[in-house]
Amino acid sequence: TDAADSIKQVHDRMPAIIAPANYAFWLDPAVDDVPALKELLKPSAELLEARPVANPKHPRDDDATLITLVAPQRE
Repeated sequence: TDAADSIKQVHDRMPAIIAPANYAFWLDPAVDDVPALKELLKPSAELLEARPVANPKHPRDDDATLITLVAPQRE
């Protein structure tokens, strides 16, 4: 979905996060209320946190160190 204001500095899109209370409605194949389903696709940035992380040294790097919090860089 479109990015929430707090995420736009990172990317113009973000995942749509369906609240657990809406799982059954979202996943029910019998639901044909498209407007109500679309209403669930709103940006939900309060569940996400944007923060600086370490840069990978190589594209093969794929471990927990890639999400280790680092000090913000000053511009």
